[in-house]
Amino acid sequence: AKNESKLVTDLYDPEVALLRSVLASSSWFPTGAFATREVLVTLRDLGLRTSLDRHAVLVCATHIAAAAAAATNHQYPQQQKHNDDDMMTGERKKTKEEDKEDGEKAALGLSNRLLRAVDIHIDKLISEKDPASPSTPSSSSLSFSEWRKKLVTLPWLPVFKRRPVKGL
Repeated sequence: AKNESKLVTDLYDPEVALLRSVLASSSWFPTGAFATREVLVTLRDLGLRTSLDRHAVLVCATHIAAAAAAATNHQYPQQQKHNDDDMMTGERKKTKEEDKEDGEKAALGLSNRLLRAVDIHIDKLISEKDPASPSTPSSSSLSFSEWRKKLVTLPWLPVFKRRPVKGL
């Protein structure tokens, strides 16, 4: 994996379970030597994010929307009936439908966790201090109304295309 540098204030505390639960990608957490307890103490003092905020919600919702779009538009190569490696190991490759279903389950789980987190923390997200100067357009400096507008335009909530339970 390619190393990428980020601002401390753009990263989240990996010791906070809620943040680990809703931020699906490890690219939002310090890694390696920077994820040790000793270093995390210093990073917190330097601005490491330690709670769910508007920025984290947008990061997660954007990730879910992008993953859903990628799954929908994913081009699968023609699958062969059998592969020599599969015959040797006895493992069966997933079909296009199984792969898509796994992606949908993962997106549903992440969407569910994010929605629950937003529901539980909505008062904090609403009362989060709005930026004093709107000169920086990052999602961490959006006012509540701007954040809400951005969030409602992202397709991060999956819907059922068929009834989940027979008889409904």
